[in-house]
Amino acid sequence: MSTTGPEGTATTEKARAGERDDSSGTSLPEMIKASHDAATHLVGLTFTEAATSGDPRRALRAADTAVAVISAHMYAVQTSVYPMARRRLPDSRPRIAELCAQGRETASVLRGISQYIQGDVHRPDESMGRLRERLAELEEQHIAAEEALVADLDKALSPDDRRRMATAFRRSMRRAPTRPHPHLPRTAVVGSLVLRLAGSWDHILDTMDARIAADGPVRAPAPAGLWGWYLLGRPVPPPVAPPPVAPPLSGRPPALPRRRGRGRAGPEASGGRVGSQPGRCEGFSIACMGRARAQRVALADLLDEVGPAQATLCAGWTAHDLVAHLVTRDRVPYALPGFVIKSLHGVTAMAERATMRGDTFPDLVRIFRDGPPWWHPTRFGLVDDAANLVEFFVHHEDVRRARPGWSGSQLDDGMQRALWRSFQMFGRAAYRRSAVGVVAERADGPGRVVLRRGAGEVTLVGNPAELLLFAFGRRDHAVVDVHGDNGVVAAFTGGEASR
Repeated sequence: MSTTGPEGTATTEKARAGERDDSSGTSLPEMIKASHDAATHLVGLTFTEAATSGDPRRALRAADTAVAVISAHMYAVQTSVYPMARRRLPDSRPRIAELCAQGRETASVLRGISQYIQGDVHRPDESMGRLRERLAELEEQHIAAEEALVADLDKALSPDDRRRMATAFRRSMRRAPTRPHPHLPRTAVVGSLVLRLAGSWDHILDTMDARIAADGPVRAPAPAGLWGWYLLGRPVPPPVAPPPVAPPLSGRPPALPRRRGRGRAGPEASGGRVGSQPGRCEGFSIACMGRARAQRVALADLLDEVGPAQATLCAGWTAHDLVAHLVTRDRVPYALPGFVIKSLHGVTAMAERATMRGDTFPDLVRIFRDGPPWWHPTRFGLVDDAANLVEFFVHHEDVRRARPGWSGSQLDDGMQRALWRSFQMFGRAAYRRSAVGVVAERADGPGRVVLRRGAGEVTLVGNPAELLLFAFGRRDHAVVDVHGDNGVVAAFTGGEASR
């Protein structure tokens, strides 16, 4: 995760002061104070960014950088400063015990902040603002006590011991964990080993996340390739047009490049479009759009129209939640299993919250409209229709029918036939646990399918689009007639409502 800007970068660089050159001559009290100043500034930055910045991500990035700096500092003092203080200052044990207790409480608060940043479903009940306030209070108490301890220790050390102490602190900062680990053991041997391994793992995660931490120089982000853009959940950037070629001095126009294995090149070889192929669909043009892609564009248009606060038929979801779900489905591979495996749904929900925090609502709608990367399987029309047609149609109606004055869908015959084919498959899955038999009939033409056999039988009559919405649980917003004996209909509607 990147830092908040020039102030955050400068503060992180300040936290690293004295780490790169063991012969810098900086004393231990000066290094401790610089680390404290950096932590204090970053904690304060989380308040100012939350209050003044129009982008909520800036406060989260400042908080994430503060978590990294404070976590590294606590490890460094606990492994290098406190052991020396116990040996050289016999009366310091109660003070160190109190500092360690404050450190554990600080680690718990930092853990809660990290859970908010990552969108963890198991985050604490306290709000992010309250966690920031607790962190500021703990830091103020901890800094005063720790600087007094370090000043007393510095007086008790010889010059050689001071240099060794400063070197040990620098080394600890370089390999320190950058994430809070409040539940790891704190014993002298096992705790040091476990925290060292946790620090190595944190550095791997920092590299994967391009996160600004207190253990290395700030690097400019490397350009992502196709696979990188897919994993990042962002659309592939458009190719940069090559610079124009200057005409030769002879005055003759330059020859157009010829493609290998082809007999012609230039605009006339591709129907008037340079670089395209005859009959090939470019992007999401209306002329070559499949049904799922048409639904994608219609849903994106509707989301742009209603705005992020619009309620939907998905319980508890606004339009902002819905578009974050759709973008996650398109572009976050590790979230896909959670859509079908209930035990993994927490991972998917966390990814959706991270997607929602990562971009503004208009940006999410634009990303959804652009669709998945060009090499994604759903870029192929048949795969796209099979995987996304029902999803996009149902969610389009979730937004449209959540507004007052809605009416049934007016779809062409081809779309109704496609939804009827999908309904026959999804309907059997939707009513497999029904207490009675279920039969569906089309109201707009011939078509009848037995979805479940049973002692009693109800008949659902409606257009394929309405039957599909009814099967997906939108019963109060679907134009479907239910026919059958009163007892059978009551058993059907009561059983469906209880599921």
